[in-house]
Amino acid sequence: KLYKLYKYDIIKHIEGAFTFIVWDKKEQVLFGARDRIGIRNLFYSYVSGHGFIVSTKLKEICKVDFFDKRLDVNAIYHYLFIKSFEQPSTPFLKVKSLLPGHYFTVKDGELDIQKYWDINIHRKSKESITSATNNLKNKIDYYLRNFFSKNMLGSSAIMLSGGLDSSYLTAIMSKLSNKPVNTFTIKFGDEGKRNDESYYARLVSKRLNTNHTEVIIDDELISQKLNQYISSLDTPVANSGYKLLAIIDLPEIADIDYIFSGEGADTLFGLDSRWEQYEKMEKILLPMRLIPESIREIIYSIFMKITK
Repeated sequence: KLYKLYKYDIIKHIEGAFTFIVWDKKEQVLFGARDRIGIRNLFYSYVSGHGFIVSTKLKEICKVDFFDKRLDVNAIYHYLFIKSFEQPSTPFLKVKSLLPGHYFTVKDGELDIQKYWDINIHRKSKESITSATNNLKNKIDYYLRNFFSKNMLGSSAIMLSGGLDSSYLTAIMSKLSNKPVNTFTIKFGDEGKRNDESYYARLVSKRLNTNHTEVIIDDELISQKLNQYISSLDTPVANSGYKLLAIIDLPEIADIDYIFSGEGADTLFGLDSRWEQYEKMEKILLPMRLIPESIREIIYSIFMKITK
């Protein structure tokens, strides 16, 4: 109904995380879009002589008989250094990810991709750092409160580490909720004591009066969940998203509709010093990208034989 009313301008009337695909039978046009910052995925592939494949799940594209299964060596190279695929690349050479803030149309076999939104960066702004910082803090607070006020329908929970991100979100949720917020903290076995965040999570939970649960992940649980975790992925990731799988089967989760986590601030605000190391390594290895892919594969195979 919304598409019939607004056509391609439908995007201006949708907020939050989304991807969608519409087949316009009258115009014979396939139309699809991805949300502004790419929370949801949308993959596509054009196979000559067969047609256009599009799906929100990469695994579904892999099931198509005429799918081209050749790997993208360059994309995998970037993944190994930055822990994610540099969009629009995917592990497969002929499959791309629609960029955030973009939409596509396919008509008469022709694919057309257009940008409908981007971050407006004022590089020559005369605003002081103090003023810009205060404005940013106010906007973050406003948008998070606005988001939670719309999305805390039913029961909610948050993955609480005791760090700044998750603690801030828990504080906002606690103010908006008329009952204690459900919080969960992941602990590891004896081998994970050095990275145990449960102490700080308990401090935050006590201060905000949350309904807190600690979950211990040991070797046995990891072995049980590993295949399930890998099979649930579309593209490899190297972040803490796997923690959700550790609690998803708990009885305490049964009546919870939404699980939130404080992810992304380090990347968004450049707080992780590892990104500087990755950038330096990229510069050192940049000449490797000038070597033809076929030769790189030979070098790699020789290296693997030597290191065995």
